[in-house]
Amino acid sequence: MLGPASARRAKDRHNSIEVMKTDGQDFLDSFRNLPPDSFESHFSSVAGGLGLGVLLDRNELALLYAATFCAGQCNEAFNGLGAAEGEIRPDEELHRIELERRFMAALDILRASPGWQTLDDGERAGIELSFLRVHVEERNLA
Repeated sequence: MLGPASARRAKDRHNSIEVMKTDGQDFLDSFRNLPPDSFESHFSSVAGGLGLGVLLDRNELALLYAATFCAGQCNEAFNGLGAAEGEIRPDEELHRIELERRFMAALDILRASPGWQTLDDGERAGIELSFLRVHVEERNLA
């Protein structure tokens, strides 16, 4: 969730370009015609609701999209989602490690981007909470 200063900055940016869309908004709009229950549609809806189409450019949103997708893969793999009866098989540990590495690399690239660097702490926290959480259910902890 954006703080007051962040919301004001997003509104100011929006007002200064009300005739012209940003490339970030165009990026989010490119998912508009996809099924509403798709990953892309959900990403676009949440990102748009947070004002990220104004705060981040197309490339930075693509980095966020990639990191978000990787976070989802980690959540699925770490919690047995999509697996037969939720079973987490030990023989798939290398795959889980690779997914975690991809997520961490995507996160590092996102955090190094100029747009991420200009966000305030509250904006970054809201984005991380909305998109970048990886959670291992207690029953799946070794």
